[in-house]
Amino acid sequence: MSEQARRQHIIGLLTMPVKKIAGLDEQELVQMIQEIESVKIESVKEGRFLDADNAKNKLKELKGALDKRKKTDIKSRHSIEKLKLEEDFNAEMKAFTDHWNEKLANYQEECNAMERELLEHNKRAIDEYRGYLESSLAEKPKDSTKLIAMKAQIESLVRQEEYKDAHFMQQKAFDLEKEEQDKYNMERAKKMENLIDQKVQIHQTDYQSLRKRILMGLDELELQRKNEYDRLFLKYNNLKKNIESSQTIQSNLFEKSIKTDRLQNSIKQYYVTNGNGADAYANK
Repeated sequence: MSEQARRQHIIGLLTMPVKKIAGLDEQELVQMIQEIESVKIESVKEGRFLDADNAKNKLKELKGALDKRKKTDIKSRHSIEKLKLEEDFNAEMKAFTDHWNEKLANYQEECNAMERELLEHNKRAIDEYRGYLESSLAEKPKDSTKLIAMKAQIESLVRQEEYKDAHFMQQKAFDLEKEEQDKYNMERAKKMENLIDQKVQIHQTDYQSLRKRILMGLDELELQRKNEYDRLFLKYNNLKKNIESSQTIQSNLFEKSIKTDRLQNSIKQYYVTNGNGADAYANK
């Protein structure tokens, strides 16, 4: 590179606009800082102190831009870490929700099947019991003492050939028999309904016991789901706290490193300004 071209290159470095500097990435800024640091050293050696001063100022500007870029990169990396944590948590929550929705739906379906089976069984049992009562309970009552006496009297009248009186007595016997049959039919029907009601009450008790077991099972599932959710949320909170703590430490270390660099540069500048030069600073 010719001296003129080299001179133009140095001027281009030292006069680079702020907007262009802001567009450089971290590696480009580091390379430029190293290059301008060399320019400053060479300028001092060659007695080009204005170039050295411009290089010093440009170095300050570039280092500030580098610090800003690093800070931006740190914030960006931290944001990505938090976003990744949120995405992982949301994915886990979706899987958790889908799993439990399916589990509860399956449980409800099983419970509905058990309820239908029990109700159908109870209905068949009631129908069978009603048939059993129909066949086991006599359809006609035993003759009352009065009816037995009337039938005996009819037989006596027939033997005595008192047919007309026997006819009237027979009519009375028919009326009494019908009255007793009607009364018996009502009592029989009432007895059957009472016995069936007792069976229905037993079935109702069985059904309520089943419903109680179903609700207890549902409560247990809800408790399991809550415990799993609490563990999932606790894991997320712990990870979040760890990430935030780590990010805070990183940010603090970065800020501390910036302050340390500035302090070292200030001390160095102090010794240089007081005429002792960099060698005096190095000997300290």
